Amino acid sequence: MARSTADPGARNELAPIVLSVVREHRRRPGYRLLAEDEFAIRLVARAGHLAGRAVANDPSLREQLARLAQNICAETLCQACLSPNPREQNQGYAELGAYLYRLAFNALKRQGRPTDLAEDCTQEALRQVWQHIERCREPGAFLRWAAVIQMRIVQRHLRRQRDDLLLPEED
Repeated sequence: MARSTADPGARNELAPIVLSVVREHRRRPGYRLLAEDEFAIRLVARAGHLAGRAVANDPSLREQLARLAQNICAETLCQACLSPNPREQNQGYAELGAYLYRLAFNALKRQGRPTDLAEDCTQEALRQVWQHIERCREPGAFLRWAAVIQMRIVQRHLRRQRDDLLLPEED
């Protein structure tokens, strides 16, 4: 196992920032599968190359840590959804469903559309993810992949609604 060459003092400077990023991400739907301490350990392990920047108070450090945290969450969620253990798989899809619902709800709200469609879109997206999960080649991109599926479904439903409004009434 390779040992980090980062200054231990710099890693100590990184710790409060990592903990803050972890806590921020764990409040969001889709990010609760890892315990806070396990999440922080994984993030510190991936962020070792950033440790020296913590001392320099680099403003982009938090953004880089957030991207690493998103990758960790996506990988964990993908693993849970692929798990042969039904309990883990159910937890994974429940977390994914909460994440996808929020995406659909916010997209519909921004467009001034009824948000009750969010639940139907989310159920359809979860079904498609479940059926085609092997198509996601990169676990770190799992959330983005699932979000693309969700947003395509939302757009398709909105087009259907629009087209239904444009159809002439029959006599």
